[in-house]
Amino acid sequence: MAVKIAIDLDGVLCNVVKRFAKMLNLPVDHEPKDWNYSGEVPLAEIKRVLKEFETHPGMWRSLEPYKENKEALAKFLRTRNEVEVYYITARAGVDVLSETAIWLHIRGLLTARTTVIPIQPNHSKADVIEAIGCEYSVDDRDLNVLTAAAIPRHHAYLLDRPWNRRMKCKNRVNTLQEFLEIIP
Repeated sequence: MAVKIAIDLDGVLCNVVKRFAKMLNLPVDHEPKDWNYSGEVPLAEIKRVLKEFETHPGMWRSLEPYKENKEALAKFLRTRNEVEVYYITARAGVDVLSETAIWLHIRGLLTARTTVIPIQPNHSKADVIEAIGCEYSVDDRDLNVLTAAAIPRHHAYLLDRPWNRRMKCKNRVNTLQEFLEIIP
C-alpha cells in the first residue's frame, strides 16, 4: 500500500514571503515574525496584497521556489515511486488549480503520483488530509499542523520559519529534506 503525504506550497515550496515583501515595499529578504505581519504592516495593506494575488492571473505561477526544498522534493519524487504526494494549498484567486499545476510542472514536481488540491482559504486542510488518508504532512502554518496532528495515526510536521517560531511543536523540521527522510 502506498504511503500518502501532504505538502503545503506557500512557505514550504514557494517563496510567497519574498513576493509579499516586494509588494509591501519591504526589503526583499524581509521575513515576518508572524503570518499577519503584526506590528509591521497595516492590515489594510495585507488585504490589498492578498486581493492582488486573487485577481491577477499568473501571480501564483510566477513565485520563486525555495531552491533547497524544490531540489529535495524533486529527488524524492524520482527515487520514491511508491509514495503518493498531495499538494494541498489554501490559495485563492484566478485559475488557482492550473496556476499551481503549471508552477509544479515547470519545476519537475508534478508526476503521475502527485495531486494538487486547492481548498478555500480558512477551510481545514486537516479534513482533506483525513479524507485522503495521508499518514504524513508538512506545513509552515502552525494552525494547520495542530489540526492535522489531531487526526488518528497521522504525523503532522511544522516546517520551521521565522513566522511560526512562537509555537511550541514537538514535530518541527528545519528543512523539507529532514521531513522527507522521516517517510518510511
